[in-house]
Amino acid sequence: MDAIKKKMQAMKLEKDNAMDRADACEQQAREANARADKTEEEVRALQKKIQQIENELDTCQEQLMQANTKLEEKEKALQNVRQILIIPFSVHPEMRSSIHTALG
Repeated sequence: MDAIKKKMQAMKLEKDNAMDRADACEQQAREANARADKTEEEVRALQKKIQQIENELDTCQEQLMQANTKLEEKEKALQNVRQILIIPFSVHPEMRSSIHTALG
């Protein structure tokens, strides 16, 4: 009878230890899941920020293209004006020289 009681106590102790280990594992799993959730949230926030930055980059590139186009148009207009101003004075080299100097 004592042997049975000892065996029962040993089994109960073994069960209690197993339950403690299971509880610890469950707690670790909850903590790991919480860290995973937090990391996923950070990833989503970073992805959103990346998307915003990419959108801003697209906008800036578009604005740059527009500015370059306007610059090219202005440079062509300036060149045309220079040509218009220089042609009438082509017979007077002194005038052409002073206009070139003035226009840069």
